Amino acid sequence: MTRKESGYIVEILTEAALLEGKNVLVDGSLRDVDWYKGYFERLRRDYPNLRIAILSVEAGEEVVLERARRRGSETGRVVPAALLMEAIKQVPESVRVLREKVDYCAVLGNEGDDDVVLREMWVDGVRKEGVGEGKGLGREGEGKEWQEFKGNWMQVCKWIKKAERDKKRKGGAEEEEGTRKRGGEEGGNKG
Repeated sequence: MTRKESGYIVEILTEAALLEGKNVLVDGSLRDVDWYKGYFERLRRDYPNLRIAILSVEAGEEVVLERARRRGSETGRVVPAALLMEAIKQVPESVRVLREKVDYCAVLGNEGDDDVVLREMWVDGVRKEGVGEGKGLGREGEGKEWQEFKGNWMQVCKWIKKAERDKKRKGGAEEEEGTRKRGGEEGGNKG
Protein backbone atom coordinates (compact mmCIF):
# COMPACT_ATOMS: atom_id res chain seq x y z
CA MET A 1 0.00 0.00 0.00
CA THR A 2 1.33 3.46 -0.86
CA ARG A 3 1.40 6.47 1.45
CA LYS A 4 -1.27 8.10 -0.70
CA GLU A 5 -3.56 5.07 -0.31
CA SER A 6 -3.01 4.85 3.44
CA GLY A 7 -3.60 8.62 3.71
CA TYR A 8 -6.91 8.24 1.89
CA ILE A 9 -7.94 5.47 4.29
CA VAL A 10 -7.15 7.83 7.19
CA GLU A 11 -9.35 10.51 5.58
CA ILE A 12 -12.25 8.06 5.25
CA LEU A 13 -11.91 6.85 8.86
CA THR A 14 -11.59 10.43 10.14
CA GLU A 15 -14.73 11.47 8.27
CA ALA A 16 -16.66 8.49 9.62
CA ALA A 17 -15.55 9.23 13.18
CA LEU A 18 -16.40 12.94 12.92
CA LEU A 19 -19.85 12.11 11.55
CA GLU A 20 -20.37 10.04 14.71
CA GLY A 21 -19.21 12.95 16.90
CA LYS A 22 -16.05 11.15 17.99
CA ASN A 23 -12.66 12.63 18.84
CA VAL A 24 -9.93 11.90 16.31
CA LEU A 25 -6.16 11.85 16.60
CA VAL A 26 -4.23 11.65 13.32
CA ASP A 27 -0.48 11.05 13.16
CA GLY A 28 1.17 12.65 10.14
CA SER A 29 4.12 14.74 9.02
CA LEU A 30 2.19 17.79 7.70
CA ARG A 31 4.77 17.99 4.89
CA ASP A 32 2.19 18.83 2.21
CA VAL A 33 1.26 22.18 3.72
CA ASP A 34 -1.03 23.24 0.86
CA TRP A 35 -3.08 20.04 1.12
CA TYR A 36 -3.44 20.47 4.90
CA LYS A 37 -4.52 24.12 4.52
CA GLY A 38 -7.36 22.99 2.24
CA TYR A 39 -8.17 20.02 4.46
CA PHE A 40 -8.41 22.15 7.61
CA GLU A 41 -10.61 24.67 5.76
CA ARG A 42 -12.94 21.87 4.62
CA LEU A 43 -13.10 20.43 8.14
CA ARG A 44 -13.97 23.87 9.51
CA ARG A 45 -16.69 24.30 6.89
CA ASP A 46 -18.21 20.85 7.39
CA TYR A 47 -17.80 20.71 11.19
CA PRO A 48 -18.10 24.28 12.54
CA ASN A 49 -17.71 23.19 16.18
CA LEU A 50 -14.59 21.14 15.49
CA ARG A 51 -11.43 22.09 17.36
CA ILE A 52 -8.14 21.32 15.66
CA ALA A 53 -4.73 21.05 17.32
CA ILE A 54 -1.21 20.41 16.08
CA LEU A 55 1.30 18.74 18.36
CA SER A 56 4.66 18.95 16.62
CA VAL A 57 7.32 16.77 18.22
CA GLU A 58 10.87 17.75 17.29
CA ALA A 59 14.29 16.26 17.89
CA GLY A 60 17.75 16.82 16.42
CA GLU A 61 18.89 15.09 13.23
CA GLU A 62 21.11 12.58 15.03
CA VAL A 63 18.34 11.60 17.44
CA VAL A 64 15.78 11.22 14.63
CA LEU A 65 18.13 9.13 12.48
CA GLU A 66 19.13 6.88 15.39
CA ARG A 67 15.52 6.30 16.45
CA ALA A 68 14.54 5.50 12.87
CA ARG A 69 17.46 3.07 12.55
CA ARG A 70 16.46 1.32 15.79
CA ARG A 71 12.79 1.19 14.80
CA GLY A 72 13.75 -0.17 11.38
CA SER A 73 15.81 -2.98 12.88
CA GLU A 74 13.08 -3.83 15.39
CA THR A 75 10.06 -3.65 13.07
CA GLY A 76 11.45 -4.08 9.57
CA ARG A 77 9.92 -0.73 8.53
CA VAL A 78 12.86 1.26 7.24
CA VAL A 79 12.43 4.94 6.41
CA PRO A 80 15.10 6.29 4.04
CA ALA A 81 17.42 8.86 5.63
CA ALA A 82 16.79 11.30 2.76
CA LEU A 83 13.04 11.25 3.51
CA LEU A 84 13.72 11.86 7.20
CA MET A 85 16.04 14.78 6.41
CA GLU A 86 13.41 16.28 4.12
CA ALA A 87 10.81 16.01 6.90
CA ILE A 88 13.18 17.55 9.47
CA LYS A 89 13.49 20.61 7.22
CA GLN A 90 9.90 20.82 5.96
CA VAL A 91 7.80 20.10 9.06
CA PRO A 92 8.76 23.22 11.09
CA GLU A 93 7.85 25.38 8.08
CA SER A 94 4.52 23.55 7.70
CA VAL A 95 3.78 24.04 11.39
CA ARG A 96 4.62 27.76 11.09
CA VAL A 97 2.06 28.14 8.28
CA LEU A 98 -0.61 25.81 9.68
CA ARG A 99 -0.61 27.11 13.27
CA GLU A 100 -2.70 30.02 11.97
CA LYS A 101 -5.38 27.53 10.85
CA VAL A 102 -5.81 25.64 14.12
CA ASP A 103 -7.14 26.30 17.62
CA TYR A 104 -4.02 25.11 19.36
CA CYS A 105 -0.44 24.38 18.38
CA ALA A 106 2.36 23.10 20.59
CA VAL A 107 5.95 22.45 19.59
CA LEU A 108 7.44 19.80 21.85
CA GLY A 109 11.11 18.90 22.15
CA ASN A 110 11.85 15.20 22.54
CA GLU A 111 15.64 15.00 22.35
CA GLY A 112 16.26 12.20 24.78
CA ASP A 113 14.52 9.46 26.67
CA ASP A 114 13.81 11.94 29.46
CA ASP A 115 11.03 14.45 29.79
CA VAL A 116 9.37 16.14 26.83
CA VAL A 117 9.89 19.93 26.77
CA LEU A 118 7.29 22.48 25.67
CA ARG A 119 9.12 24.82 23.27
CA GLU A 120 6.26 26.92 21.89
CA MET A 121 2.51 27.15 22.35
CA TRP A 122 0.02 28.97 20.14
CA VAL A 123 -3.67 29.42 20.96
CA ASP A 124 -5.97 30.75 18.23
CA GLY A 125 -2.92 31.85 16.23
CA VAL A 126 -1.38 33.84 19.09
CA ARG A 127 1.91 32.78 20.69
CA LYS A 128 1.70 32.26 24.45
CA GLU A 129 4.45 34.28 26.09
CA GLY A 130 6.69 32.68 28.70
CA VAL A 131 6.51 29.29 27.01
CA GLY A 132 9.64 27.60 25.75
CA GLU A 133 11.82 28.05 28.78
CA GLY A 134 12.74 24.38 28.82
CA LYS A 135 10.01 23.33 31.23
CA GLY A 136 9.41 19.62 31.32
CA LEU A 137 5.96 18.19 30.79
CA GLY A 138 6.25 15.12 32.98
CA ARG A 139 3.74 14.26 35.68
CA GLU A 140 5.88 15.71 38.45
CA GLY A 141 5.87 19.49 38.62
CA GLU A 142 3.51 20.04 35.70
CA GLY A 143 3.51 23.66 34.62
CA LYS A 144 0.43 25.79 34.02
CA GLU A 145 0.84 25.41 30.25
CA TRP A 146 0.49 21.65 30.46
CA GLN A 147 -2.45 21.96 32.85
CA GLU A 148 -4.09 24.35 30.38
CA PHE A 149 -3.50 21.91 27.54
CA LYS A 150 -4.99 19.00 29.47
CA GLY A 151 -7.98 21.08 30.50
CA ASN A 152 -8.73 22.08 26.92
CA TRP A 153 -7.97 18.81 25.17
CA MET A 154 -8.75 16.05 27.68
CA GLN A 155 -10.43 13.25 25.79
CA VAL A 156 -13.24 11.37 27.49
CA CYS A 157 -15.14 8.56 25.85
CA LYS A 158 -18.85 9.18 25.38
CA TRP A 159 -19.76 5.91 27.06
CA ILE A 160 -17.85 6.98 30.18
CA LYS A 161 -19.72 10.26 30.31
CA LYS A 162 -23.01 8.40 29.80
CA ALA A 163 -22.13 5.91 32.54
CA GLU A 164 -21.29 8.75 34.93
CA ARG A 165 -24.51 10.58 34.03
CA ASP A 166 -26.57 7.41 34.52
CA LYS A 167 -24.88 6.80 37.86
CA LYS A 168 -25.67 10.35 38.99
CA ARG A 169 -29.27 10.00 37.84
CA LYS A 170 -29.63 6.70 39.62
CA GLY A 171 -27.96 8.10 42.76
CA GLY A 172 -30.19 11.19 42.64
CA ALA A 173 -33.32 9.06 42.29
CA GLU A 174 -32.25 6.86 45.21
CA GLU A 175 -31.53 9.96 47.30
CA GLU A 176 -34.95 11.42 46.45
CA GLU A 177 -36.64 8.11 47.30
CA GLY A 178 -34.78 8.00 50.64
CA THR A 179 -35.91 11.53 51.48
CA ARG A 180 -39.53 10.62 50.73
CA LYS A 181 -39.28 7.54 52.93
CA ARG A 182 -37.73 9.52 55.79
CA GLY A 183 -40.36 12.24 55.40
CA GLY A 184 -43.13 9.67 55.47
CA GLU A 185 -41.68 7.87 58.48
CA GLU A 186 -41.49 11.12 60.38
CA GLY A 187 -45.09 11.84 59.50
CA GLY A 188 -44.24 15.09 57.80
CA ASN A 189 -44.61 14.40 54.10
CA LYS A 190 -43.92 17.78 52.58
CA GLY A 191 -44.68 16.77 49.09
